[in-house]
Amino acid sequence: MVLMAAIVYRAVHLPTLALRRGTERLAGGDLSVEIDLHRTDELGLLATSFNSMARSLRDADAELRDWSRTLEDRVQQKTRELEQVNAQLVQVEKT
Repeated sequence: MVLMAAIVYRAVHLPTLALRRGTERLAGGDLSVEIDLHRTDELGLLATSFNSMARSLRDADAELRDWSRTLEDRVQQKTRELEQVNAQLVQVEKT
């Protein structure tokens, strides 16, 4: 009975715990999390799927951050252009 409990603990409980903790970390914003299960059963496939999803989220996050930087740069550029045009208008009104 103790041997069977040890087998279930090692084969089911520990991998399930790793998956649960990984999902909690991912939900908390840690996009670097990966589940290290080298198995070919259902839990291994679930871990592989989880890792694939985490990679997709990392890629999407990186793309969004890149777009955000690009938009910020463009807004700053347009703001400078508007400030220059405004300065020119003020100069023209003075003359």
